[in-house]
Amino acid sequence: MNIKEAILSNLEVLPPEKQLEVLDFTEFLKYKGQLLPDREIHKQRANNWKKWVESHEKDSAGLSDEAIRRETIYE
Repeated sequence: MNIKEAILSNLEVLPPEKQLEVLDFTEFLKYKGQLLPDREIHKQRANNWKKWVESHEKDSAGLSDEAIRRETIYE
């Protein structure tokens, strides 16, 4: 008996509400397989972050002199 036959054999003896749970679980597994692996998501985020950083001036704090004055910070 192969895996498919074993699953079908077990499924046939389950009540309808349990069969629905099995269906829901198999649909979840299909959906999960369509998602990007975690490693790819992290690479994508890292690349987006690098692009964002590179789009800003390297010699600047990105804030005006007024914004970084001590008196302004503690107002």
